[in-house]
Amino acid sequence: MRPASRFPEPPDVETAAAGLLADGKVLARFSGPLEYGPRALGNRSVLYRTTDASVRDWLNRKLKRASYMPFAPVTLDSAAADCYGRMDRAADAGRFMTVSYDATDRMRGQSPGVVHLDGTVRPQILRRRDNPGMYRLLEEYHRLTGLPSLLNTSFNLHHEPIVADSQDACRSFVESDLDAMVMGPFLVTRKG
Repeated sequence: MRPASRFPEPPDVETAAAGLLADGKVLARFSGPLEYGPRALGNRSVLYRTTDASVRDWLNRKLKRASYMPFAPVTLDSAAADCYGRMDRAADAGRFMTVSYDATDRMRGQSPGVVHLDGTVRPQILRRRDNPGMYRLLEEYHRLTGLPSLLNTSFNLHHEPIVADSQDACRSFVESDLDAMVMGPFLVTRKG
């Protein structure tokens, strides 16, 4: 039998996290194995709603990053065609947040926090089989808000590598002043 934890362990951490995101909280997600490649794809991510056009300014300050650094969305695969145009140019590359697509009018209207000045977006098109836990979180957020995308940026502070272990995650969470963090089955929120 596992000893009791002093951290909250909700029965469904993804549903609880989606509720916080729907309430406008900024959430770090540290779950599963470390990802390999140039982008955070849900396991080492900072997540937030895409509806806030000013997010680049204040979230970059929290993460101690340059204010001009843009953000990208993670989008349910079932909604990708409604959000992005000209996907036929490299549809599979969209799974890895490595190619930009034109934002549709719908995406520009509902997600100004992740649409670049030129009207493009560099999304992660998320399939359930690629990351089931992250997919469940985004699916629940979509159910709560009607929005199929979340802002997804790497969970690290500026000039530091992406968080690799739980100690990195806790330090980055505290230093960045984020609202909440999912760490495996645990959901930690900032008091006050």
